[in-house]
Amino acid sequence: MDVPVKAQVECLDGPCGQSTCIIIDPATRFVTHVVVEDKDEPEAQYLVPLDEFKMSLPHLIQLRCTKYELRQMPRFVHITHETRLMPSTFFPPGSSIGPTMIWENGLVPVSHELVPEGELAIHQGAQVEATDGPIGQVDEFLLDPTTEQINYLVLREHHLWHHQELMVPASQIAQIKDDTIYLKIDKHTIEQMQA
Repeated sequence: MDVPVKAQVECLDGPCGQSTCIIIDPATRFVTHVVVEDKDEPEAQYLVPLDEFKMSLPHLIQLRCTKYELRQMPRFVHITHETRLMPSTFFPPGSSIGPTMIWENGLVPVSHELVPEGELAIHQGAQVEATDGPIGQVDEFLLDPTTEQINYLVLREHHLWHHQELMVPASQIAQIKDDTIYLKIDKHTIEQMQA
């Protein structure tokens, strides 16, 4: 099964948004959820469990639920408002010097991702690093159809003149940290695997 990081998402009653993030359990290498951003309410993102997948292709995910049922799923992003110093324009009374910049306390919206405990979020554009440097960005995960464990990592490799898809076995993942996937192998080994 394909689990794309960025794909259009359809509910039973029509298009509902796009996937923006994959949630994985790093200990077991299972994909547990996909984050779906609501097309009608872009600030709303939902944690959709993998068992809600009806079908999945590299650029399309079809869900077994309706749009209403999707909107009942847990939210992925929680927004709070925090007090921060912000620049403000001040016009001194009776002054001819014009506006003055001052700093005042103001409320700023801050987004917090609600990643399930012990799991990691892989966002679209997450980097993949070989042992000798960056190799590309995560595009999708391919799961074993029987165990639903990550079998392969599919990434886009960027060169100056072309883009290429590379498939790397999940067994070559050393660690996942700070939205970066670190591999156990170097670029040359990855290129040899594609031959």
